[in-house]
Amino acid sequence: MIKSEVLNSKFETNSKSNFLSWKCLNFSNFDLFRISIFRFRIFKCMSGFQFVRGYKKLVKAILPLADILLIPIVYLAAVLLKIIRRVGVSRVPSCKRALMYAGVFPIRNHYYEPLFDSRLLRRPLNQIRELSGIDWNIEEQLNLLKSFCFTKELEHLSEKKTDEMNFYMDNRMFGSGDAEYLYNLIRLKKPARIFEIGSGNSTLMAIKAIKKNREEIPSYNCSHLCIEPYEMPWLEKTGVTVIRQRVEEMNKSVFSELKKDDILFIDSSHIIRPQGDVLFEYLELIPSLEAGVIVHIHDIFSPRDYLKQWLIDKVYLWNEQYLLEAFLTCNKEWKIIGSLNYLYLNYYQHLKAACPFLNKDRDPASFYIQKCETPDNETVIWSNEKIARKRKFNSFNSLS
Repeated sequence: MIKSEVLNSKFETNSKSNFLSWKCLNFSNFDLFRISIFRFRIFKCMSGFQFVRGYKKLVKAILPLADILLIPIVYLAAVLLKIIRRVGVSRVPSCKRALMYAGVFPIRNHYYEPLFDSRLLRRPLNQIRELSGIDWNIEEQLNLLKSFCFTKELEHLSEKKTDEMNFYMDNRMFGSGDAEYLYNLIRLKKPARIFEIGSGNSTLMAIKAIKKNREEIPSYNCSHLCIEPYEMPWLEKTGVTVIRQRVEEMNKSVFSELKKDDILFIDSSHIIRPQGDVLFEYLELIPSLEAGVIVHIHDIFSPRDYLKQWLIDKVYLWNEQYLLEAFLTCNKEWKIIGSLNYLYLNYYQHLKAACPFLNKDRDPASFYIQKCETPDNETVIWSNEKIARKRKFNSFNSLS
């Protein structure tokens, strides 16, 4: 008898109904193999159990079995939640309150709801989409890459983590390509202000570039502000100014300090929500910035969709990228100066020359735009048009 047959015989029930029988779940030999090594992994984990490290090992060892055993429970719960949604949560207020209390809310496979079923996709996610209204400004992007001449300064960077206060390249959040580009940009532009919405490894890389600028120009000073309401408890130790508040709750006048070649670094929730951070950033904050300000947006793969492993495997419901594309469509006030994933796919060697750690195993995802400097007469015309529209809007409100 082979191992899979032994396991099947152990888990068969004597019940006439095979609803919960082992065979009715139709497990592959690979699933059975995962269970067969479960005891060994638990033993190995417990023998080296040391606080958090041991706890993580234990969870990792249990997951394969838990994934299989929870199938009936998860399926029955999903059917029940689908019925509740179909009936309408407004008709079952107590159930709704229970969901709110648990911090979970089910979405259905319906055209009114966010897409999570990959079977509804019309084309591969890595296929180039036609975004005819966006000017990719390739010539200026490539010229900017050529002006980056700080590659040797990056050779000493650590690839592996040494401590939380030191940047290392082999991190999952802001690694090869993205990190070197930010360093080069700060070294070249020497911004007087860097405001980050969402912080972490980018902060550590920016600190390195600012420090190098000061070594080169002792009088150089950069105001480094980090708006981080949720993560990175170590930020205060870096010496940067930290605001533990959601950006959409802040006074917008804080960002009026940003001037030409200053950097607004955005790495926020990536999802459109009513009164959320992304809508505040794109509809209120970015349009109000002064000419010459550089804005970074993270996790952008235009003109492709988001990565398959994010949308399908991990079921991220992100949509910020599509709002950015709409913002840039036929928009003459802003220009693209660094679309790193686009450069990675189409001008790899150009990007590699400026980003020595760039490799084929990781897609960079930083996206840089800069507000154009308009001639004085155009600025006056635009300002007058805005004033006229505002007066018309106010008069309409007074009538209503």
